[in-house]
Amino acid sequence: MAGTTINYTFYCDRRDAGTDITPDSNAKFDTTFDNPKTAYNVCDSRYAVPGTYTAKVIAENGSTAAQDTAIITVNQPLGPSAPSVTTTGATSVTQASASLNMLVDPNGATTNIYFEFGPTTSMALTTNAAGVGSGNSSIPASISVTGLACNTTYYYRARASNSAGAAVPGSRLSFTTSPCGGGGGSQTVQLVNDPSFEAGPNAWWVATPAFYIDGRPIFPNPRTGNNYAFLSNPDGSRGNNLTGGMISPSVTIPSTATNVDLRFWYSITSDETTTSQVFDKLEVYLVRPGNQLTLITTLSNFE
Repeated sequence: MAGTTINYTFYCDRRDAGTDITPDSNAKFDTTFDNPKTAYNVCDSRYAVPGTYTAKVIAENGSTAAQDTAIITVNQPLGPSAPSVTTTGATSVTQASASLNMLVDPNGATTNIYFEFGPTTSMALTTNAAGVGSGNSSIPASISVTGLACNTTYYYRARASNSAGAAVPGSRLSFTTSPCGGGGGSQTVQLVNDPSFEAGPNAWWVATPAFYIDGRPIFPNPRTGNNYAFLSNPDGSRGNNLTGGMISPSVTIPSTATNVDLRFWYSITSDETTTSQVFDKLEVYLVRPGNQLTLITTLSNFE
């Protein structure tokens, strides 16, 4: 079967020797190149009751089908297990927002869900977590994301965890936000590709050695996500007499833009107690084509 696709159908308890596909299957994977194929956590709720079961899988390759079974004996109810998730299609997609959806089975333990997402397949952003209870059946769940760019493709996948462990990540899906403009109405477009530094150093931001990007616990309060940029030694460690550090992105402002709003968040900690001399200073510039510099503001240990 090398190089061809296979359809797999799993049953938690089917005792006949047939290869016909019936609607009571517990998991189904069509046109996959996986060989072998494993279905995770699909029978946990079924096997919660002691008894003897016949697990069955049917594999189809074109017009050829084969089946195999295994006897499963459950002597006592299974305890909680890691949740299982399936990524489903995004809904309520607008120019700047969308609802990300999944099916999740908590498998008997209190479970939290979240999504990885972003405008690249690395999906460097994460949503806040949401609780979905501790049931033993698959239920729909949704988390909304905002602040998206119009006419942009975003990738996302479902994630979940409970006291028994983390779910196998859901499949990666994508959606495209609504086209920019339309009807003459106004809109807000995020022009910074990675405003929370979640993609890590050198992914989009350009940083000189005295600036570092990661999520180490030097500052406990990144505004969103886990990462931030900070002044440091070249290896990211604290240092004294650091000079010349610079961090910058390249942003293209659409020709149709009528207003540009520059926002940034900062945190300054300093061992200096003086109120008369600047020791630690951050300058924010707007750099126009031709290297034209406009000083926006200066922040220091006086702040």
